[in-house]
Amino acid sequence: MKQNVEIEYKVLITEAQYNGLMANFPGEPFAQTNFYFDNFDGQLKKRGISCRIRTFGDEVELTFKIPKKKGKDEITFDHVDPETAFTRSDVAFFMARMGILSPLVHQGTLETIRSTYKCRYGLLCIDKNTYNGITDYEVEYEVYKNLKKGLTEFRDILAFFGLVYVKNCDSKIKRCLSSVPPDQA
Repeated sequence: MKQNVEIEYKVLITEAQYNGLMANFPGEPFAQTNFYFDNFDGQLKKRGISCRIRTFGDEVELTFKIPKKKGKDEITFDHVDPETAFTRSDVAFFMARMGILSPLVHQGTLETIRSTYKCRYGLLCIDKNTYNGITDYEVEYEVYKNLKKGLTEFRDILAFFGLVYVKNCDSKIKRCLSSVPPDQA
């Protein structure tokens, strides 16, 4: 189990802006798929907790994001088997400690093509996301150190491309789950 504090800034962009960023940040994009989970009665959502199993390459990880005053506690279990992830002993113990006692069920899936670039104070992620027949584009900046300088660096990168940071989007899980067609909810 790994634990860290996640602080990130993100902004939705157009396909044209996405293509412009991708042309200026050469790198090897990679695919990842997020499978989102909650209880039948939405206990995690009510507590502001998100749960996902993410696959990328040959890796599979299970992550819980728990809100805190600044950012989120991100608890990640590596090398999980998607079929038995929630019954694995360390995961089951963590869930019991968090009061997550009823079964978690799959709620939605989001696929991302991601390119990442290490910056001085964080990681810049340029994403193309597909979920429930929707495609959107976003730029994310995950702060490693120095929140203030990280935000300044992110704003400077965006400004260079004629973009402005304005919090204009929800998290990926929220966008995905809020767009599930009513007959599938």
